[in-house]
Amino acid sequence: MIGGVERDVFQLTARLRKLAQQSSLALEQIDDTIRDLSMAPLNPWLQTFSTAVRTAARSAARDVKFEAEATSVELGRAVLAKLREPMLHLLRNAIAHGIEPAADRVAMGKSRHGTIRCVGHRDGDRIRIEVSDDGRGVDRAALAQQAQRDAAVQLDGEVSLLDLMCLVGVSTAKTAGNLAGRGVGMSAVSQSVTELGGTLEVTTTVGQGTTFIIHVPVRISRAQGIIVTAAGHTLALPMLAVQRVFRLEAGAAIFVGGVRCVELSGGSVPLFDIMTLIAAGAGRSLDTTGRPVTLLLHAGGRRVAVLVDDVLRDLPLVTKPLGAQFADVRTFSGCAVSPDGTLIPVLEVPVLIDRASAMTPKPGRAPVDETSYKRPVVLVVDDALTMRTLQRNLLVGAGYEVHTATDGQDGWEMFCRLEHIDVVVSDVQMPRMDGFALCEHIRASGRAEVPVILVTSLGGDKDRERGAAAGADGYIVKGDFEAESFLGVINRFAGPIAGETVA
Repeated sequence: MIGGVERDVFQLTARLRKLAQQSSLALEQIDDTIRDLSMAPLNPWLQTFSTAVRTAARSAARDVKFEAEATSVELGRAVLAKLREPMLHLLRNAIAHGIEPAADRVAMGKSRHGTIRCVGHRDGDRIRIEVSDDGRGVDRAALAQQAQRDAAVQLDGEVSLLDLMCLVGVSTAKTAGNLAGRGVGMSAVSQSVTELGGTLEVTTTVGQGTTFIIHVPVRISRAQGIIVTAAGHTLALPMLAVQRVFRLEAGAAIFVGGVRCVELSGGSVPLFDIMTLIAAGAGRSLDTTGRPVTLLLHAGGRRVAVLVDDVLRDLPLVTKPLGAQFADVRTFSGCAVSPDGTLIPVLEVPVLIDRASAMTPKPGRAPVDETSYKRPVVLVVDDALTMRTLQRNLLVGAGYEVHTATDGQDGWEMFCRLEHIDVVVSDVQMPRMDGFALCEHIRASGRAEVPVILVTSLGGDKDRERGAAAGADGYIVKGDFEAESFLGVINRFAGPIAGETVA
């Protein structure tokens, strides 16, 4: 009797095992079918960038010809969606930093118009996309010199050209603008490609042009993520962006130039509570007691250490977009779904590192005494209450002392009244005195060296030229206003910010 039962159980188990294998195979076939339906031809997608190139070329007063080719190449729609912003940045970069003005090209013996080419190839289960221009190329020596002067690193040994480009604040552009972002963005391009399981390469020849080569898989595979908790929130980070997880030992955190840092292999790394970076400077105080859980994050050759409350587990990340209503929320790349159906926000690590960089002083300045430190002073001049309040909140959250004025005349009077100002941020179109006139007044004053950044809705070439003639140090178009880029520009002109308040 017992033997018969054992035999039946054995046979039933074998049948269940076979059914499970058949079900698994069927699910894989269904998954493959869905993936095939999600494929899209690459060539039409590349052609869609022609409008963006024309718009950027017109804005920069460049004569540019755009070419795209990717015959019989298909790519997953999800991959194309994640590649769109990196492609836009590379194309705008080619115009802002690469293609020379028509007169300069003719004088160099080149054709009057510059050429930007996007070419796609299939290489096994991967796609190779080349974005090339025939512009001025990149002077690597000049870029390295800029990095040593402005970036928060010391260059030891041979550093790749791509790593140099990914350092925040390192750029060959002489002025900040809506196209030339002064080094803000290349690290995000590199990180976006990395998150797709791809690689980014760059080659350049001075005087002849630059080519970026993107290698990405045909389809997105499920990436692993790490789930953490902080201030009662559950958050996800891409595993590829987490270099190390450890507990911070007592006394391991030190102040370097006014910012709390931790000594790791490769040098000092800025240390922040993760909620401070998520909230753009308005998070919790930094508590380094009790051996807190610390994550070392990296993106585009940059690193930052963040404190969290706990690390829960690993989780396959299939990130879903947040939707159009959250288009301005750059801190999160989307949401992942946990096995129990809970939605978990996925952090955009390059944005966190950009914010950490904006709150980190540059090298070459004297160490800051925390007991006597005075915050850099910024004067914000704008007649629009919403824009004035937005800029003030961003700057206060980042650690600046901020004064506000309601128009150019009010701003000029406040400039004369305040004993010390590190940087002036001004609108252009204002009653009584516009931003151009305010800039001219400052340049004619006894404090002509105070930097002036114009933030305006006027994006025309003549407006930019007038701003430069008035003596403006930077020109930001409101339509392209981004918090991280804005704080990065202010940080470069206003100097170091004190570190977090330590509990």
